[in-house]
Amino acid sequence: MTRDYIDRLAAATLVAEADETGPGNALPVSSIVSGALAADGTGPSVIPIGALPLYRALRASQAVVASPMARAAATGVDQERTVGGVTLRTVHEEDVTWLVIELGDTEVPVTLELVGPEGNVVRLPLDPPIDGVQQVGFSRSTFADREAIALLENPSTAIFLL
Repeated sequence: MTRDYIDRLAAATLVAEADETGPGNALPVSSIVSGALAADGTGPSVIPIGALPLYRALRASQAVVASPMARAAATGVDQERTVGGVTLRTVHEEDVTWLVIELGDTEVPVTLELVGPEGNVVRLPLDPPIDGVQQVGFSRSTFADREAIALLENPSTAIFLL
C-alpha cells in the first residue's frame, strides 16, 4: 500500500467516525489521543497516519513547548532546537543518549512526547528541573529507548513538552 492510499483510507475512516457522532459531527479527538498511547500510557505507540496532522495540532495547542521539527540539519549526531526560550539538545554517550531541556522562564513541563513523521509516539514523564534543566537518559539496550533515540535523531520528529 502506498502512503497516499493509507492517508485517504484514514481520512475516510475519520469522516465516517465524525458522521456517526451525531449532532455537530464532532470528531472523537479523545479516542485518537487515548489510542495513541500504549496500554500503560507510556512507551511507543502509533497514531493512524491520516489523523497525524490533527493529533499534532491538538498536542501543539496543549503543550508548554511544541517543536514541530528541527529548523536545520544537525552537526554530527547531536541536535539542538530552541523554541520559545527553551533549548532542547541531545548528547550522545557510549550507551546512553541524553535529552537535555533548558527551560528558561517557561512553565515546567511534566511530560515529554515525541511524535515521528510516520505516527510513532513515545511519551515519558519528566522529573522536576534542577537549576532550570531537565534531563532524560535513553539506553540503547531497551526497545522503547531505542525507539525514542531514533525519533530524537530524526529532524522531522515533533517534540512536545506537556
